[in-house]
Amino acid sequence: MLGIALAGISIGASSTGAGTEIVSFRKVDDGANTLSDLRARELSLPRLGSEDICPVPAYPEPVVDGAGNGVRAGPVAAVGIGVNGVLPFHADSASDSKWLAGKILWLLDADLPPLLVRGRRLDGPGSVRFRNGESSVSGLVLDEDVMSTVGPEWRDQPSGPQVKEPGCYALQVDGSDFQSVIVFRAIAGDVETPSRRMFELRDLRLDAGEAVAFGFHPTRDPVTIGVTADGLEVCPAELADVFDGVQTVGPYWFDVCLPLEKGVALDLPTPPVAHIALLVRARTDASVRVARLSVTYEAGDEFFHLAPLPLDPGERSAALIITRSKWDVVVAGPPESEASGTGVWVVVTQRGERVRVVNVENVGRDGAGHGPIVLGEPVVVRMQNKAGLRQPVSLAVYWV
Repeated sequence: MLGIALAGISIGASSTGAGTEIVSFRKVDDGANTLSDLRARELSLPRLGSEDICPVPAYPEPVVDGAGNGVRAGPVAAVGIGVNGVLPFHADSASDSKWLAGKILWLLDADLPPLLVRGRRLDGPGSVRFRNGESSVSGLVLDEDVMSTVGPEWRDQPSGPQVKEPGCYALQVDGSDFQSVIVFRAIAGDVETPSRRMFELRDLRLDAGEAVAFGFHPTRDPVTIGVTADGLEVCPAELADVFDGVQTVGPYWFDVCLPLEKGVALDLPTPPVAHIALLVRARTDASVRVARLSVTYEAGDEFFHLAPLPLDPGERSAALIITRSKWDVVVAGPPESEASGTGVWVVVTQRGERVRVVNVENVGRDGAGHGPIVLGEPVVVRMQNKAGLRQPVSLAVYWV
């Protein structure tokens, strides 16, 4: 499997396919007021080229309290689509094993009339069908008058989408005066938990009082810090203060700096459900050289920001090792000084070879990036100051 890696010094936005625009919701005024009228509408879904990336949302969001995460498009939402737009499918015994079957729970504004859902594959030939008893249909009618368990303003309807093979798919939901589009990536089999993250910094040196900062969005599962040297501590910090260039220490999340012990993994106190920041800094009078510093956590979203120390002219940063099994790795922003104007270059390598620079505006990350990469194997990112002045550097990391 291949993916795309981006590398740089700024934060990007959400993804779209190269040369392809997906409009998730639009008003329609064609006089349609029956299901027959809706069936007469054409599917307004693009075809993806060989260089295009499936334009799924980077991560799902809570649709409404109690409903779980999903993708919303106007007055409809599909619950069950996971991180990176992934929807798992399995062999469907009800259709002689030629189809793979998945699950989507639809949430609709309660006062909507019946809607029609149809779809097809975007990155190749292939249709979407929906289980209907012992058979399947190409168009799913959302008309069940079931009050949702999440409140009277919603109604819900379970569905069983079917595809013949994995790929990038889109569902078009037609109402009398609107059209919604929801994109997902169909995969075969169970979803390996994609939220587990591990970042490592290799060969890091911190002088007395110096710190390296991390900003990210964890769940309420433990955040674990590990180091291979004594003389360090981890401190709470305010995200805005750290990444606006002022490294301040809490109290936030936890109240005091905690010592880090060589070879001992430290589980931090339960984090808030929000973007947070940490400082790892030297607490001795002498400099500390750290062969390996790791941060492991369950991600609440795709954001991870690293703010290492300023680089002297010609100096290279500590190596950032990104590990995420079976998923694309994206380091966001302009990858070279020509784009950033700072003189700080970013070099991305994998398997000991440099990953080439490519145009990846199709994932919405403002500028070029690096790719392709081999999924499931570590990617190494280093920053180097090629300017004549000492430069502060930071790095934002995303996935698509």
